[in-house]
Amino acid sequence: MRESIEGLILSQTILKESDKFLTVLTEKYGKISVYASHVRSIKRGSLAYSMPLQYCRFIINKKSDSYNLVSGDVIHSFLDLNNDLISFALAQYILDIARELTVENNDESEMLQLTLNTLFMIQKGTTPLAHIKATFEFRAMAQAGYMPELHGCDYCAKDGGEMLLDIMNGRIICAECQKKRNFGKEEPSDTGTAVIVVHLTVSMLRGLRYVLSSEPKRVFAYSIAQDELRDYADVCEKYILNHLERGFDTLEFYKEVSSMPE
Repeated sequence: MRESIEGLILSQTILKESDKFLTVLTEKYGKISVYASHVRSIKRGSLAYSMPLQYCRFIINKKSDSYNLVSGDVIHSFLDLNNDLISFALAQYILDIARELTVENNDESEMLQLTLNTLFMIQKGTTPLAHIKATFEFRAMAQAGYMPELHGCDYCAKDGGEMLLDIMNGRIICAECQKKRNFGKEEPSDTGTAVIVVHLTVSMLRGLRYVLSSEPKRVFAYSIAQDELRDYADVCEKYILNHLERGFDTLEFYKEVSSMPE
């Protein structure tokens, strides 16, 4: 069956001669693998709609769970991010996370929208990349089913003062309850899950709550004090890496190029 779909190309696998497998995040079918024959041929003019960081409209032949590319055109290109190494590195990490958290035959409209909005924010260039990265990581994890409970201390319901995020158990704990519980040491919880706690300032907690509750188009529209941004970004990164229990080469590359002297 031939049909038209829209999707963001997350990655490509080069096959023999001029063929590729494209991993595409779509609203209709979730994450799919599309076989694209002869798309590496300049004569066919198909390179434009067969590269990662392109949001395209595709004509495909769908048979059972296989997808074959017939043609396509670019709706929006993010290829200009290649002009800045740090922005490009972050964009590649964003695509990696989107690929990790999505599956086929599932409603991935929220993840597609979040990923596109994130790439738009990087492309726009008016918001610190650390802010963009942290926001995407925390919101993506919430949308993927790792939503933490941030409405008060999990033990005494206190909301205010010094708070800590219990990453693996997805909850916040006040400093007093944390001390009573394990005297500030990292120990297994009652369920045997390792406790990884990180301190949150008032503004950091406010930022995390905003990310979880905001409208999709407004998810980046908040501020974190410059002197707290590094710690805030570290919290969001710890949250995603510990829950997914893996690292990403693209994240390491982003950190490497970000630390280079200007």
